[in-house]
Amino acid sequence: VSVQGIGIEELTRVVLYPNPTSGILQLPSNWRGEHVEVSNLTGQSILSTTVEDKLDLGQAPTGVYVIRCGTQYARIIKE
Repeated sequence: VSVQGIGIEELTRVVLYPNPTSGILQLPSNWRGEHVEVSNLTGQSILSTTVEDKLDLGQAPTGVYVIRCGTQYARIIKE
């Protein structure tokens, strides 16, 4: 899986919770105020935003997503 031309293997994986989620994800404190990109597994961006301590994926369809912030990423399941 590639996110904006950068292979996942070049990024550091982090854990977001709850995973799986029905909508609201808790984010690491070092992501506060940072730009976050949410993509589906085909690489299509579904959300690009600046975040605080939570990310709302409530409107996203059910599926698996890659969330990237700088050189960190997480894979999450949206129920």
